[in-house]
Amino acid sequence: MRKHFAFALAAALMLTGCQETTTNDSENITENDIGISEPVTEKTIRQLTDEDFKTITLNITSTDDPPPLQLHELDLSTLDFGERLSPCKAEGEREKHFNIYVTGNPEMQKEIEDNYNKLADTPYEGRVFRVLPTEDKLFIGVDYDDLCYGMHDWSIFSYDIASGELKELHEFSDADTSNYNYDSQFMLCAGRLLIGMSTFKLTKDAAGMEIHENDGTVIYEINQETGELTELIRCQDHLNGSEIDGKIVLAHDEEIPGTDPENPEREWVYSTFDPDTLEMEEILRTSDYIFGYTNNGMITVNHDNNDMTITGDDFALKLDSFGIYNNVVGDKVYILSNDQSIAYTNSYTLSIYDTKKMECTVSNMDGYGHNYQAAGNGILSALGGGGANYKSPVFYIVPERATAYRIGRFNSPIINASTHGAAFWDEYAEPVEYYYGTVSTGVSRENRGMLYWFTY
Repeated sequence: MRKHFAFALAAALMLTGCQETTTNDSENITENDIGISEPVTEKTIRQLTDEDFKTITLNITSTDDPPPLQLHELDLSTLDFGERLSPCKAEGEREKHFNIYVTGNPEMQKEIEDNYNKLADTPYEGRVFRVLPTEDKLFIGVDYDDLCYGMHDWSIFSYDIASGELKELHEFSDADTSNYNYDSQFMLCAGRLLIGMSTFKLTKDAAGMEIHENDGTVIYEINQETGELTELIRCQDHLNGSEIDGKIVLAHDEEIPGTDPENPEREWVYSTFDPDTLEMEEILRTSDYIFGYTNNGMITVNHDNNDMTITGDDFALKLDSFGIYNNVVGDKVYILSNDQSIAYTNSYTLSIYDTKKMECTVSNMDGYGHNYQAAGNGILSALGGGGANYKSPVFYIVPERATAYRIGRFNSPIINASTHGAAFWDEYAEPVEYYYGTVSTGVSRENRGMLYWFTY
């Protein structure tokens, strides 16, 4: 039986079913007319394992041919996001975030502190950290906090694809780390532009040390034209990134009552939230760890048995494995795995379980990287960072065609797939140089790379 250690693939398609009813036209009456209800048929869930599938080896080949999609491109250096001095760089604030100390080398320590202050004195032109494409717009997240990496100063922009107009929708800027969004969730879901803002309160741990404790989440909808924020709900949940019948899936974990208070057991609670009625309904509570709740199924891991179960519309596939992330797309289950005994390997296997044909195609993914995201009918993958003499390729892999389309080479590739489309871009057009983790050269608007995207 194959052992899996599954890695990132994340999106799903929603299946809808229709039911046909008939009436006796000759008598012109229905069952409802005489008070007879149609019997409810309980859905049968097929319990499947690895041995139920016929294994087929499928070799993936790479090509420079154009991929089977409409690919758009934009030079990010042509976009002017302005520049800002993050509030955490102010005198009296910057000192709170300095934590680089060298013992026994005062010269190096002074150089580090000088570089840190130089960085704190310098406005930043912004780093693109997320791109959400639609048919007519790009929603772009830009981080202006190069001191604390996204904690204190960032904005959401819209880019009109037809006209080229760039407009700032909303600015998030706050030096108060005790009540700021450390875990930003910026996504398109159920046709809405959403942001989940985690709030924190300052408290003390058992040793008396001050810590920031999660105090809940506020989920907002961002008006896609004006940028106005509308508060939808305050809760303990985070945005899952999935939707069910137009409702947004939320999730949180909580302690199970009655377990050891020193080492309490926890369970995951999943709910749907209707943004129209503002009603929230719990749909699942489990002590198994859920790595993905998709529109078409969910992936859970049982820690006690060290196995994984992928549940779809009418099946439950159990594998003797421990997974991190997989994907359910209609009748198929996609699993990307590697050898658990090899650390930091680029040797992966893609297994596709077809629960209708009862076939499992297995493909060797060596050389296609370790950063994978499901995007439409294919998979985006990147090898990782490049350098002065090497640019890392990005592939669009279509398993059904057994083909990996090489669609770009980058110094620092970032890939970002969502429910509406996928984007990938080069963070830097040319390699950058860092000094002791504080100051870098080449981090500027002029050194932004190319952006590519497509929708589905």
